[in-house]
Amino acid sequence: MVGDSSAPYSDTGLWRRLADEVDRLDPDAGRMLHAALAGYTAPLRIQVAGRAGVGRGNVQRALSVLPGAWESAAWESALVDVPGVPDPVLDADIVVYVLPTRLGPTSMHPADRRTLDTLDPRRVVVVVAGDTPVSGLAAPVFVQDDPYLGATIAGRVDGAHLLRLEDFVCTVAGIAASPQARDVIEAALEDAGVSIG
Repeated sequence: MVGDSSAPYSDTGLWRRLADEVDRLDPDAGRMLHAALAGYTAPLRIQVAGRAGVGRGNVQRALSVLPGAWESAAWESALVDVPGVPDPVLDADIVVYVLPTRLGPTSMHPADRRTLDTLDPRRVVVVVAGDTPVSGLAAPVFVQDDPYLGATIAGRVDGAHLLRLEDFVCTVAGIAASPQARDVIEAALEDAGVSIG
């Protein structure tokens, strides 16, 4: 777990210097650290998911033009519940799940319910493609033009960066390295104010 959640996730200079130094001491550990750093610094992925015909494209277009920290994110569309096709893996940093406006929580399509039940609520925002809100879900639910939707997604972006940092720190702490490289890694983690726990 990250000990200091206020540590700026955008400052990767420490981690780049660490990767370079570890690479000089232990090339195998250096490669693993560089690979972890590449994943950590990659653009956020945002998947806009839902069943066919629910308005995923409209929601994605509306969200992608809102100003915010997700402007450089990689947007993906994911179609759920296609006959004869396995459901996509919804593993993006943020999943915007689109529901049709005509459905309430008691009449939600089983494929939507099943999918939403499997997702980490810290990474999900549900958008109803219309103007009728839906209640009763674990994730926040918004209509497409809700003025608070952008702020909620911005919060999810911040959370996604912190989750990535936690994953990255756990990966770095678990890298098998020579004793000299291990000392450098542990010192850098301690200097960064992070701890595993």
